[in-house]
Amino acid sequence: MAKQKLPRGRRKQLLDMCGDSVRPLTKKQTEWIRKDSAKFIHFGGDKDTYNGYCDRCETEVHFDTKTKHNAKVKCPNCKHEMTVRHSWRGATEDVDFRVIVNVLDPYKVLYRYILIKQTGMERRYSEVARQLDDYEYMQCFYYEKEYGSWREGKKQQWFTPYNMGYGERKYCCLNGTVYKPGLKAELRKLNALKYIDDATIFMSNKWYVCSTIVQLSKYADIYEKLIKAGHSKFAVDEFHNWCGYWGMRKDYHVYDESQTSLIKMLKLNRDTYKKWQKYKTLTALKYLQKHSDIRGEVMEYAMKNNISIKDYDLITGLKLGHELKMLRYIKKQDTNAGEYVDYVTILKKLGYPFDNSYMFPKDFDKEYKRVYAEYNANREEIDNKYNNGIIKKISDALRNMKDLSTFLNGSKGLLVYVPDSVKDLKEEGKSLHNCIGNYVDRVVEGKTFVFFVRKLNAPDAPFVAFEYCNGEVIQCRADHNENVEDNNVIDFVEAFAERLRRNKVMVKAA
Repeated sequence: MAKQKLPRGRRKQLLDMCGDSVRPLTKKQTEWIRKDSAKFIHFGGDKDTYNGYCDRCETEVHFDTKTKHNAKVKCPNCKHEMTVRHSWRGATEDVDFRVIVNVLDPYKVLYRYILIKQTGMERRYSEVARQLDDYEYMQCFYYEKEYGSWREGKKQQWFTPYNMGYGERKYCCLNGTVYKPGLKAELRKLNALKYIDDATIFMSNKWYVCSTIVQLSKYADIYEKLIKAGHSKFAVDEFHNWCGYWGMRKDYHVYDESQTSLIKMLKLNRDTYKKWQKYKTLTALKYLQKHSDIRGEVMEYAMKNNISIKDYDLITGLKLGHELKMLRYIKKQDTNAGEYVDYVTILKKLGYPFDNSYMFPKDFDKEYKRVYAEYNANREEIDNKYNNGIIKKISDALRNMKDLSTFLNGSKGLLVYVPDSVKDLKEEGKSLHNCIGNYVDRVVEGKTFVFFVRKLNAPDAPFVAFEYCNGEVIQCRADHNENVEDNNVIDFVEAFAERLRRNKVMVKAA
């Protein structure tokens, strides 16, 4: 590769910070990049499909039969499988990266991304040297290859991710084959890897996805602490998790190797921490963070059978209990949680009793098809009847709360009207020119509720509607979704919401 010509002062800064890591690539590295990224045999602009040029062995090649654009062929000279490119087909840009990894200290890694862009007969290289968490120190230079000859590019500049092109930024951050010779020795300099065996880590294909190495180097300190404290299983599990638990957390630094700080960092309590100790995995942690009251035998079954949290959420969302029995039944019937929950929901709408014969039929597929056909024959009428029943049940419960009577009967010139049916919601939405009518499903599922505010001297005329969820007023709107500016109305709505909170109406559990 060409020698980098950096702006005055920048070279010294980089060398002081990164040492020899940013010096020009070795001949061995350059040759690996050239060969590893060579994928095409190019055919010239005269529509000659027989004579081309191989990127990998850099020689003219000849084929006895006609070649097809984008077909896979074996180079007659170097015998490597290559892709055919006919230049007259138009420009098709291919973007790829090769990455050189250097560890700067036990917690930081420097990446040198070598970008390979190829359009038709032309290849262009640029190198990006990056120190983790310090995006100012980035450089690039271009290196072009034309058909049969090389030339050094003129364009040389410094840039940050913000003025890189989207394609370059996307590929640079997420992709790139890592230069393998010496990689293990480099990564062994990271403290956390001293405690994790080679077989666990280096056999993973994720080593060759740069974001995984970024993740490891960013959180090497926390991995090291966890492994020292006997949580190596959790550290390895988290490391191999694509999303990266710590990557979504800003407070992992609270962990100082004490049990109290670990419980705080994991967002558990003493009881859930004791349950987590049995598994010490990321999946178990997510279960206990979301379902702190999960029973021991249910947790045991979920962990043993790899039940996803999403499936468990669907089952618990039915609010019927018997979670363990349901999970075992789903596995036995070789179905999935989504289909089973859909089946039980249809049973509810059709008014079937929740006894064993309906909840756990001997042949689930057969029974599911039967009840679905019955439901589908008169879906709209069944849905309306079911939804109206739930909305009416909610409204009756609210009207029977003595603490709400002042607002429901009227106070300070206003009153709260509690909708009784799907028709109420849809007609109010139509009158106020908003989307209240689309909230029916959320109301029926218990995720939110909508109240109407009316003027005491015009109790039947739509005026204002507000959404209440998890103990808070989410939105309060007048006609055409206009914000409510009248302080009297705002104070009235807030006072009513406070009464709802006092009565634990749709208050999110702590």
